[in-house]
Order: sequence, then structure tokens, then C-alpha cells
Amino acid sequence: MRIAVLTSSLPPRSIGGAEIQAHATALRLAARGHEVTVFARAVPGDPGGISEEGGVRWVRSVTPSVPGLRFAGHVRSFLGLWDRWGRDAEVILAYQLVINGVLGVLASRRGGAPLVSWIRSTMEVDVGRALKYRLLSPWTLERAHRILVQTETMKDVLRDRLGTRVAPERMEAVLDRTRVLSNAVEPGPEPGYAGRSGVVFLGRLVPEKGLEVLLDALRRLSPPPPLTVFGDGPLRARWESLARGLPVTFAGPVIPCDIAGKLSHARVLASPSWSEGFPNAILEAMARGVPVVGTRVGGVADVVRDGVTGFLVEPGDSVALAERIRVLLEDDALWERTARAARAAVARYGWDAHLEALESILEEAQAST
Repeated sequence: MRIAVLTSSLPPRSIGGAEIQAHATALRLAARGHEVTVFARAVPGDPGGISEEGGVRWVRSVTPSVPGLRFAGHVRSFLGLWDRWGRDAEVILAYQLVINGVLGVLASRRGGAPLVSWIRSTMEVDVGRALKYRLLSPWTLERAHRILVQTETMKDVLRDRLGTRVAPERMEAVLDRTRVLSNAVEPGPEPGYAGRSGVVFLGRLVPEKGLEVLLDALRRLSPPPPLTVFGDGPLRARWESLARGLPVTFAGPVIPCDIAGKLSHARVLASPSWSEGFPNAILEAMARGVPVVGTRVGGVADVVRDGVTGFLVEPGDSVALAERIRVLLEDDALWERTARAARAAVARYGWDAHLEALESILEEAQAST
């Protein structure tokens, strides 16, 4: 197949879960014999233009940095590049509804390729949250040929939240076109379980990741355990200020190939998010035998079994978050049992099964046109 992949940006400078997954998927699809072109925005430090690597054509558009002009500028830049490099695509895979799903609809109309749009977070269908989601998420979903969600729970969220904005018969049509496909992870060799210490956080430093809740949880522990924060984003300076007096290290972004090494010595991964889909960070941690203390949002509960492969707390509950972290740090027998169960649980999220399912969904979208 000739596949066009739409993503917001690309590693190594971009460390978002959707972007990392899109990058890895494109390379693996190309290795399986598909002709893959990836369209993304150039982030600061990235050159714009066209490059070839790993059997994939990478198309990076440069967009205005002036507030108010970014969206229109990105659409114009993307469509210009699409007309040159994307018109022969047989299917479009867009990571996220807004803005990539929107671009996918426009591209599909220009070239006729069917669109598969992938919901990556509950935030994308939280139509009461922001105007862009209230207007553009339903618009994209009603025009996509297939919709992907990461877990069955996310499908329920889609029904509940979008049902307030879409007529019942149109909502049923959206759900009929919706398929479940989880993220994938490369488990790697069996990790060592001795000598683990400390807590890690892995993710973008943006409001929905809830790092302020984790910092409050640390203050409730005596002594507070060391925390390493891997990631970057607009709230870094604010959260560094909130962390003063705590044993917190802001280590900056980590490129995908280094994630396993960064997590391999950790005792606990904390995921205090207010909104999620099916976080790559959680899969990566579990693959390294790191138990997760996460929040009951999005599809987190579909992979983290409370009391078995980690613990779940309600968003914003720093007291419960602190208590679950404390238990995993202090109870060695519980920790090792949970760590080994976490490692075993990710076996079903391997890349081979993921790619076979994705290929089937892309073929299904092609046949629907």
C-alpha cells in the first residue's frame, strides 16, 4: 500500500507519545514492504523539506510562529506539500483528530484516499473543553472512513462525550466505523529486578499530565523519594519552581531509543495525568518491569490492573498517589511481584500483532471507498 501518515512532529526533538508511535509505525510499515510518506511540522531545530530515511519519505512543513496564524499557515503549507508528495496515497493514517485528522479530511477530498483517524486522548473528544475540539472533533469523525481508539474504554468515552454534540443516528454511524487498536511496545530482554530505586515521570510538561499533583504527593512522603522527570514542555519552568526543596531532577527530553535505558533502574513510574488515551510511557515502563501508579483516565485502567501490575488513583488525589508510591517503595515483596506482573502483561502489545491489525484496518478503509 501507499500510505500517508500525518503526525504533529517527529522525534528526536518531539517526545509526545503519538509522535513516537507514528515514527516507529512508519519505519515498520516500510520494512513490511509498504510505500510510506510521513507529513509532519518542523519543530525548532528541524529543517523543513523532504528527506529519505529507513525506506520512508519524511515531509516536514515550516509554519508561521505568530499566534493566530499557525493554523491557517499550517493548513496552507501542508496542502502545498500534499499536492506534490501525497496525491498518489492509497490511504491516510492521521494521528489525532485535531489538527491532523482535519488535514486528513482535506487531503482525502483532494486525492480520494480514505482517511483513518486515530484518537489519542480523551481530551480530543472532550467537547466541553475547548472550541477547537467542540467544532473540529465531530467534523473529523463524521468524515473519516475509519476511526481508531486505543482501548474499549476509549470507545465508551467517545460515545458518552461526543453523543452530546452529534445526533444519535450519526453517532451510531461513527461507532460503526470505529475500531480498537492499542499502542505497541518492543519488550526487549528480561530486565533485572535488583537495585531499583526512585520514582520517574515520563511525558510532555503540559497541563494535562498533572505533574503538580505528583509534586504535592512527594511532599506528603517523609522523606520524599528522589524523582527524575524526563520530558520538556511549556510548563517546565513553572514546575521546576514548584519542585524547589524536593529531590527532583528535571532531566529534559529523552529520545525514543534511550527510553529503555532511562527506565531500567527506576522503582516506580508515576502517571498523574488528568487526561490520557493509552500512554506509551506506561507501556514502556511495564516492559522494563517498572510498576505504574497512574490515574483512572482514558485507557489507563485497560492496561494497569489495580493491585496487580500497578495501582490506580483518581485524578488530582495526591494523598492516594503518595500512599501507593510509598507502598511500592517500601514493600520489596509486593514491588517485585507487581514488577514481574507488569512485565508479563505487555507481552500482548507486541509490534507484529499490532502491525497486522493496522494493515487490516487500512485495507478495510480502502475497500470502503
